[in-house]
Amino acid sequence: MACWEPDPVRFKRQVESIKGQTIKSWHCIINDDASSDESWQNVRDIVGDDRRFSLYRNEDNLGFYANFERALSRVPVDADFIALADQDDDWYPEKLEASLQAFDQDTALVYCDMRIVDENSNVIAETYWRGRRNNFLDADVLLLANTVTGAASVFRRNLLNDILPFPQPVGQVFHDHWIACVARCSGKLGYVDQALYDYYQYGSSVIGHCDFEARGVVQRITETAGMVRHLGKLGRFKSWLITKRITALNVFHLEYLRLYLFAEILKMRLPDMQHDAARALRMFSAGWPAIFYLLAAHLRIVLRKET
Repeated sequence: MACWEPDPVRFKRQVESIKGQTIKSWHCIINDDASSDESWQNVRDIVGDDRRFSLYRNEDNLGFYANFERALSRVPVDADFIALADQDDDWYPEKLEASLQAFDQDTALVYCDMRIVDENSNVIAETYWRGRRNNFLDADVLLLANTVTGAASVFRRNLLNDILPFPQPVGQVFHDHWIACVARCSGKLGYVDQALYDYYQYGSSVIGHCDFEARGVVQRITETAGMVRHLGKLGRFKSWLITKRITALNVFHLEYLRLYLFAEILKMRLPDMQHDAARALRMFSAGWPAIFYLLAAHLRIVLRKET
């Protein structure tokens, strides 16, 4: 668990839900990201003298991405599996047991569904997949649009050899996307089609859950045609082109380069990766063919409404 300035009530709820797991052979590492002294003391008081928890505190604030990396670096070598936890969710008692039962010898990572609730525990959605398809089989889809949420995941400890260290952050980078990519290149992913915990969504936060209804090809063409009709004068057309250029540059610098870095590191660390994953990584190779592979993958995703 990576935490920072956790609300004591919510943090205690999460800790108690971990204690209540049907599987008892676990140990929880909590890595605090330089919270205030008061928050750190709250963490210590809530955990108390329970020796199943190990507490660590960063001297400087690293941010959630690097804090999860630091927490993973503390996992002992004799562990078999690793589960990630947020600081304010509520695990169901069978979360770990049901996830572990979904493993077979070829499975690298298993993740589950979740129920989305508001801060008062009112149900927003019974499933994370409202308005979005859960495609974890296609490597190209996973690389472009992650479907694996960190707090829903359990993965084999030996994956850490290729997960750590994390790639340098480029744009908006998430630890669970990187872990899912490593797992998918190493073996297969498993999914438990059952909500095994409550994800709490506070205020206007949409990072954990939002709708991803894809626009169809016909709708996209219609919208583009409508925009062109209203461009009219040359000045408007020039302004439209400038906007599109800025958008394309942002996508390139903040999205494509991040995925390109992921791909290069995956190829170096996993030279014997799954064949379909290696094919998918061609989208981020040097040279012009990569553009066609990327466009082909994008078209497949749009036509199938994957995201």
